[in-house]
Amino acid sequence: MSSHRSLCTSLVLVCNLMLSVTAAGQAHGHVTGLVRDINGQTVEGAKVEFFRDAKAFIVRTDKNGMYEIELVAGTYRVQVESTLHCTLPRASFVMLQNASPRFDFDLMRCFITDYTVSAPAEEPPPAPPKEPGHYQQEELNPIGPNELRPLVLYGEREQQNDQIHYSALTHDHKQLPVIYTYNLLTIKATALTCSESDNAVHGTGDVIWQDGTETRYGSSIDLTFRDGTPQVNLTD
Repeated sequence: MSSHRSLCTSLVLVCNLMLSVTAAGQAHGHVTGLVRDINGQTVEGAKVEFFRDAKAFIVRTDKNGMYEIELVAGTYRVQVESTLHCTLPRASFVMLQNASPRFDFDLMRCFITDYTVSAPAEEPPPAPPKEPGHYQQEELNPIGPNELRPLVLYGEREQQNDQIHYSALTHDHKQLPVIYTYNLLTIKATALTCSESDNAVHGTGDVIWQDGTETRYGSSIDLTFRDGTPQVNLTD
């Protein structure tokens, strides 16, 4: 019996060691960012969620609105939640080994009253009804070998042939930009036009461009794709 217990203990130790080695050998990246409200005030305790293969990896912002998290290489969908603020999503991105992208978020106050949902515990509740002054969102055609879909947050939408025109959102007497995200890329602009035929993007008015490491500003931007890689022309 003693020999049997010793063998079982040894097997458990070996299995644990193998799991530790496997986890240690996985390729990781490091994501950081800042969460503020639309008035520029930092948001403490916001929940930043990264979803991969039906698993959620969650981190909360500190008293300065900052967050950081280490993630295994792979493709992740992202959203930010905070009490009294509207949930803010961004497009999926590919986390590469040893990469250190940064994603910042600006949340707006969200007031939804008298809205209750009855749903099984294992199913996520349906989205609340759309209300004036809240971002609408649209996923566009998949791009590149990873087939990532750009996500657009906008106020109004109009389509002419294959051209989709998005305009800014008016919320609480403030004009909030159209937000276009694709992989590591974020574009904010007063107006944005996306082509369904070639995925090209044209943005105008108070343009902010971020690629996960750098932030630039301009008056207009043109974005095209070559084998899924963004080609950007930003006009100051």
